[in-house]
Amino acid sequence: DLTSLEVNGMYWRFDYLEPVFQGYNDIRNEDWLNRQIGDKVTASVGAAFGYLTPQDTANQTYEQALVRGQYRLTGKLFFNAYGGVEVRQFSSNVPDTVKPVLSVSAVYQPRETTSLTLEAHRREEASPFVNENYTDLGFSASVRQQLAGSLFAGLTAAFDNIKYNETLQNNIQVRNDNYLNVSINIDYEFNRHLMGTLFYTY
Repeated sequence: DLTSLEVNGMYWRFDYLEPVFQGYNDIRNEDWLNRQIGDKVTASVGAAFGYLTPQDTANQTYEQALVRGQYRLTGKLFFNAYGGVEVRQFSSNVPDTVKPVLSVSAVYQPRETTSLTLEAHRREEASPFVNENYTDLGFSASVRQQLAGSLFAGLTAAFDNIKYNETLQNNIQVRNDNYLNVSINIDYEFNRHLMGTLFYTY
């Protein structure tokens, strides 16, 4: 009852209508060993393996050694953390990279119908620009409110610093960008298996 094994398989595909941008495919496997420690703590150790194929950039493989945990301080407040080290290889002349991955969040539920979430992250992603990846360092704050029955509304504000990294040596287009976005959404839970979302992001 206290120990479980978790295996996840994921596939992402990104495409752009504008030919100046490149899409990519990302195939990822995550494997976790989870352990319940007392009433408040769940801890996990895991590993992830991925294969990334951008349209016009060198293919990439990556491996991650990971730990994660959840701590429920009270019935209304709990924390999630996820972190580890990633090793990434490129089918080009760029040396292998070793970088941290990180995601932390805190969720506070002052009432049964209201939840507040703070989140921060650091991750490596494929860029829409040729011969570049980017490192995303960011944070967000959100609130979700039950309006009536199965109808919910949410508001999120987020900031991300995007640092572009070359995947081909002597690439001169590397730069830094900052993004601020605000999202509003309406969710409807038809049942415990199916939910619909309408959202707008600026």
